[in-house]
Amino acid sequence: MVSVNMIPQIQVGVRFRDEEFGCLVFTNRTPILSFDRDATKILHLVDGQLCIGDIAARLREMGYMEAEKAVTDFIGICIKLDLIRIIK
Repeated sequence: MVSVNMIPQIQVGVRFRDEEFGCLVFTNRTPILSFDRDATKILHLVDGQLCIGDIAARLREMGYMEAEKAVTDFIGICIKLDLIRIIK
């Protein structure tokens, strides 16, 4: 279960490239993935220092209403795909 106090970090070897629609994600372990603009905004905030609650707060500042649910759901999916790990 992902909680707002956890600090996510992009896994080593995961790279992403911004595109008009969002971004493409590249790893040695998975096929190329594409994420929409909302997911890309979350990825840009995953820096190994901000907790999930802080990331959700930043999204709320950008006008996202259900930011906490969006962030926790997305981070949970990325953990399952081995794109993100929890460091704290």
